[in-house]
Amino acid sequence: MKGRPRSCVSFLRSVMILVWGFGFVFIPLAGGCSHMHPKTDGQAFQGQVVYKDFEGGFFGIVTDAGERLNPVNLAPECRQNGLRVQGTYRPLEGTVTIQMWGQPVELLQITCQEDDAPDADRY
Repeated sequence: MKGRPRSCVSFLRSVMILVWGFGFVFIPLAGGCSHMHPKTDGQAFQGQVVYKDFEGGFFGIVTDAGERLNPVNLAPECRQNGLRVQGTYRPLEGTVTIQMWGQPVELLQITCQEDDAPDADRY
């Protein structure tokens, strides 16, 4: 008898069929689950941009409701301590930043306001 024993070849064939079968079952499911987590329009906020001079310095947003947002994509024109802003954001689940301040978020839309703002240092 040449080659591998029959039981080894049979076992390997079974494993290959099993792996190949899982690919046909699970790969289409991975792309088809978007209806389970529908995209939202984001959460609306109004607040104030604050500059924090620790961990290398960064800009965050303190909402009028007191939430601390750590945006990963704050527009350069909005990077002014004390500037009033409003817009929408999406929380970034499972994201860790070196700042360890606020919730990491992706800004979906932001509008900078030129109004007089309260002192940003209190945040």
